[in-house]
Amino acid sequence: MTRYGLTSRLDYIVLGASSPFGRIDLGCDRSQEATLVAAPCDNVTPPQVGVTDDTNGAAAQNAFDKWLSTSSCLQQPTSDEARLFARSSVVAPDADFTFATPLTTYDCIDAATLNVVPGGGHYVHDALRANDPTASRFKASCAVSAPAPAAPACTGEEVFEDATMKQAAIEDMDQHCVALAR
Repeated sequence: MTRYGLTSRLDYIVLGASSPFGRIDLGCDRSQEATLVAAPCDNVTPPQVGVTDDTNGAAAQNAFDKWLSTSSCLQQPTSDEARLFARSSVVAPDADFTFATPLTTYDCIDAATLNVVPGGGHYVHDALRANDPTASRFKASCAVSAPAPAAPACTGEEVFEDATMKQAAIEDMDQHCVALAR
């Protein structure tokens, strides 16, 4: 969508989770560990959280190394790997967020794992919002996981476990999607 002009082929986009690939270069940079990242959603204001070198953060960083065939995400990346991480990010220098296609994201917010790697989806939301300051094309909604022992509204990235989020997404698609001409 941000690199190949494909939004001209879509009348509406709904995402069921934000992208952990927003800024991989920052997510793999140990000097960014103290970075505070706010949740991207319009309907909730969870506390800002910074990265910690916990199990979730390490798992995410190991995944980046596996997917990109690198070995330095848990350490300090080389300059070549840092450039690869930047090029592989959704919010890369050549990304175009000026598209007119409406987009809604539905995210599962879990205070225990929210943005365990700086560089997560909030950077994507910030790039979209910069080109849509009135929120006429881009909207973000979150379901919030309840702490145990309460039943969670969602877990991990499975936002559509929350019946309200699932129904809202269906209504958005019904409202925005245009039927194909036959």
